[in-house]
Amino acid sequence: MLAAIRKTKDGYEATYERILPHPPEKVWRAVSDGEHIASWFTRNDLDPEAGGRYVVHHDHVGLSAEEEVLRYDPPRLFEHTWGKGEWGGPGHDTVCWEVHPHDEGTRLVLTFRFRDLTNAPGSLAGWHIWLDVLETVLSGRPREEHEPPHGTFEDGRFTITAEGKGVWARNPAMMDAYARHLNEQVPAEA
Repeated sequence: MLAAIRKTKDGYEATYERILPHPPEKVWRAVSDGEHIASWFTRNDLDPEAGGRYVVHHDHVGLSAEEEVLRYDPPRLFEHTWGKGEWGGPGHDTVCWEVHPHDEGTRLVLTFRFRDLTNAPGSLAGWHIWLDVLETVLSGRPREEHEPPHGTFEDGRFTITAEGKGVWARNPAMMDAYARHLNEQVPAEA
């Protein structure tokens, strides 16, 4: 299921929700502990406290982005900046991870708040696919089966030089799906 997207006062908000057949403690570690994040997402240096640094090493594009931990409330909430000046503009977007107990294991809610629609289909597809990779790794399968596309990042735009593999092979189709989804869920701006 695609993320629910809505216009907000400050931009846009996409909410992804997944029911995972794993205990909340396991899911919390996966989304809030630097070593566990690296097992499914990317290398990072995380100081897990409000105001702490969160350096995300995007090796597939040759970029490291220094983010800030906005809220860290174990074992349920972790929020951080995203693209804090690194992605070609002032200000920043945010990513909020919420972990909730559920009858089937855990309800994971990822809320991505972003300022504009410039690169939205790619960003939205990326978060969707990273959640797919997280599910794969939590289920015991190796992340290496799912490599993100490689490329360059310049002037706020990602240019693919090598397609992804595994679930990342769906990236172009997911970007198209999110472009259509945005048109359906967010009215065109005048």
